[in-house]
Amino acid sequence: MKQIYEYYLLVAPFLGFSYWIVNYFFKKNKANVILTAVIVSYIFFSTNYENFGLSFDPYRLTHRFIGVVAILLFGFYLLKNKNYRIISTEITLYVFFGMAIVFSYVGNEININHYLHYARNYFYVGAIALLFCYMIDSLEKLNEVFVFYINSLIILSPGILLGLSSIGWHRESLFFSNPNYLAYIFLPAIAYLLFSKIKYKSIIFLIFSLSIFTTGSRSAVAALTLIIFVYLIYKFNIRITLKIILTYILILFCLFIFLTQISIKTISGTYRVLDNTINFSRIVSSLLAANMFIENPINGIGYGQFRTKFHLYMTEDIRNLNNSEFNEASLSWDPELDDKFFIDKQGRNVEKMTHNDFVSIIAETGIIGLIFLFIYFYIVLKKVKEIMIKNREIYFMSICLILPTVLFSFFHNNMNSFMFWLILYIPIIFHRILYEKK
Repeated sequence: MKQIYEYYLLVAPFLGFSYWIVNYFFKKNKANVILTAVIVSYIFFSTNYENFGLSFDPYRLTHRFIGVVAILLFGFYLLKNKNYRIISTEITLYVFFGMAIVFSYVGNEININHYLHYARNYFYVGAIALLFCYMIDSLEKLNEVFVFYINSLIILSPGILLGLSSIGWHRESLFFSNPNYLAYIFLPAIAYLLFSKIKYKSIIFLIFSLSIFTTGSRSAVAALTLIIFVYLIYKFNIRITLKIILTYILILFCLFIFLTQISIKTISGTYRVLDNTINFSRIVSSLLAANMFIENPINGIGYGQFRTKFHLYMTEDIRNLNNSEFNEASLSWDPELDDKFFIDKQGRNVEKMTHNDFVSIIAETGIIGLIFLFIYFYIVLKKVKEIMIKNREIYFMSICLILPTVLFSFFHNNMNSFMFWLILYIPIIFHRILYEKK
């Protein structure tokens, strides 16, 4: 069974690509073929480093090629049709955060490799998300894109189930860099699936939910629970309590994920901190980000710089929290310590992440990034409110799509994914389809 699992990991990308071919040649879809190519690339190629013994990674190379083609096509469409105003809201947000990234360079000592890597990645994935916004101008096209996305995940799911049956219960990641990111790709699909008219959606929902559970991602499970809860409110028409209950659930999940296992009562009756838990490390990273913001309030410490600058903001109070992960990582940057000290530890110049997109924005881009967040959420809340007037189902679908992504990003760095930005733009797409005259 394990051998079958390993074989499936090898053939899954070919199955995904074959489905794209079939979808292109045998179905008369209105959605542009490049959109579905991007989806196949995102699911099967983007983090797949299988090289078949070659000196390069063919999947990664294909992923980059598809992305570049998508961006070039987007530029071509804009220049040819000269109707960029169609997505003026998304472009404004894209440029605004891009400027926050550029200004974060000013006056800071920058690790140029990390800065260029993350800046380039933002403009790359953001432009691909804009292409989707530009091409999807009807509910029919949006449905075709999501149906293709769901069907692609159906192709991926057997690999997860095979891993479960052959290896036993473990944190499945397939060819993804992290189990959490494997879990995340199912969240938008489940959110859309619940509102769709896809056949056998109950069975698909159970398969996708099981796939999330096999990753062991608590944040994804919390987001899944949130999707189900919002859908039940929609289905059973409990609108009056929506805001109160959603706020309560979000607070409850945040407290649970942050505080679970931080403190335990010992036999002596005292409390100690479990400093080896990832949750406590997230709290420490948030405290470090607060110090960064206080010292660099205008434009932050520089985009993508937390991972190499965190040790500069380790105050005595933070060290006294005794979080071994960050304490040892910060010591790895101390030039006065002998190399022998690091033999049994993580090594020299250990880098750390915030595990929170919004903390990263505040720490690395300062007030400018914070203004971007305020503007974005103001626009989205306004759009969602107006969507409710036109279409109650799409209103709840928008909430089911965007809230889990926001919740997930409170516990992971997910901004490098084009799906993150596309989902953030979804309410704007819905609003444009519902309100703009054809």
